[in-house]
Amino acid sequence: GIISVDEYPTSPDEARDIYTWPYDMEPVYKDGWGFSNGPPIVAGVIALVKSVNASLSPKEIKEIIVETAADRDGFRVLDAEAAVREAIRRM
Repeated sequence: GIISVDEYPTSPDEARDIYTWPYDMEPVYKDGWGFSNGPPIVAGVIALVKSVNASLSPKEIKEIIVETAADRDGFRVLDAEAAVREAIRRM
């Protein structure tokens, strides 16, 4: 499923659809960005996607989020902008 990175693994877990984390930001906290940041980030992206195309089903939204994830060093990372653009394209 869609999940956050825990403690910066060196290779992606094949069981994960995508990862979420502030990839281009320097982490401030010692424990990094763990599982707790994933759900609110994904929920926010889902809200953005629904705001531009309310007719999408939950299945379609998951497809969009997974299909538009960006490749970052071998990790598929949530890309909110690409997801919103794809939701608009599907209108």
